[in-house]
Amino acid sequence: MLTLLLLAAAASSDPLLCAPGSGPHIVAHRARRDVDRPENSLAEMKATVTAAPYMLEIDLSETRDGVIRLLHDDDLDRTTNGHGPLAAITSNEAAKLRLKDSAEPPPRFDTAARWAARNPGATLMLDIKKVPPARIAPIADRVGMTGRVLLLTFDRKTTEAAIAADPIWRISALVRSSEELRSYQALFGDRPFVAYLPTFSPTALFAEARAAGVTILTDAMSGGMASPDKLAASDAGAYRRYLADRPADLLVTDHATRLPACVR
Repeated sequence: MLTLLLLAAAASSDPLLCAPGSGPHIVAHRARRDVDRPENSLAEMKATVTAAPYMLEIDLSETRDGVIRLLHDDDLDRTTNGHGPLAAITSNEAAKLRLKDSAEPPPRFDTAARWAARNPGATLMLDIKKVPPARIAPIADRVGMTGRVLLLTFDRKTTEAAIAADPIWRISALVRSSEELRSYQALFGDRPFVAYLPTFSPTALFAEARAAGVTILTDAMSGGMASPDKLAASDAGAYRRYLADRPADLLVTDHATRLPACVR
């Protein structure tokens, strides 16, 4: 009972979550206000947080000389005026590129983290599929962002590496079944973790995670024909109907600013 009370008290002041009863914290996918805005752009990150205190989801990749920059794809072609893999060029070469529809190069992660640290309302969700957690931890710690980042991990090996890299930061693990939920509960022990339940996971899995007191992350991405994001432009109640039997603490969307930062 004492553990539950302590967890409840912590949740009430958790910078990653909305206040109890306020609904899930909205996460801007690739840190953009809407799907037609530049992705993984520092200028767009600033504009998104100015609109409301949305959490910013960003993708991290490394240059050939090991500098971490914001980029989703392996290649530069889709989002920049460059060509080929980011991993094939140096950071100085990357600095000369420009994001499409933007005058900036792919931002350095340390620059974005320092900006976020100076803005108390800024929180970051880090997609780290291409960068080892141990490379990210010192940067987050150095700028004072450790308590305001959530790491996305998609396999047990990366989750274990993230746990070992830092004793404080919050970690999300991909959960697709009751068995995986229980397995990750055992792995994390007393350390809180976030269960990422992908779009349209069984409602029973949401209920099980909620009953276990686990923080829940889900998404409503625009790829699915029936997803809330697909309906958002014409039906503002789509998100609320989606969440009605899917209790969640964080919701990732391609259309962040169509919603308040905390959906009620």
